[in-house]
Amino acid sequence: MDITQAEVEDKIKVSLFRESYVIDISGIVVSEETGKPASGIQVRISSMDGTNSSIGGIISAFNAFSDKDGQFFIQVSRRNSYRLTFSDRNMIFQTISISVTADETADVVKVHLVPR
Repeated sequence: MDITQAEVEDKIKVSLFRESYVIDISGIVVSEETGKPASGIQVRISSMDGTNSSIGGIISAFNAFSDKDGQFFIQVSRRNSYRLTFSDRNMIFQTISISVTADETADVVKVHLVPR
C-alpha cells in the first residue's frame, strides 16, 4: 500500500494483527462524586500472560485517553487477561487498576474515579 502525504487528511489506522487475534476494549470513565464523564484520563492497558509476577507477567502495554464524554476505545492483541490502569495527569482523581479477562471485554467497562 502506498499513500502520499497529500492523500492523508486524518490519522491512518493500521492493524498488524490477524482479525481473530484482536480484541476491542472500550469503556467510560466517570467521577464517583458527580457521576459526570471524566475526560483526559490516561488508560494504560497491559496484556497479561497469566503469571503472578508484577514485572514478568506483562506482555505488552498500550495507552489511550478518555474523550470529552469519558469514553475510551483501543484494539489490542487477544490475551487471557488485561490490567487497566486509570490515571489522571491533573491529579484530581486517585489512580486505580482493575483486571479483566478477555471474555469480560465484550461488555463496556465502566470505571468510577474517586477524587483525591
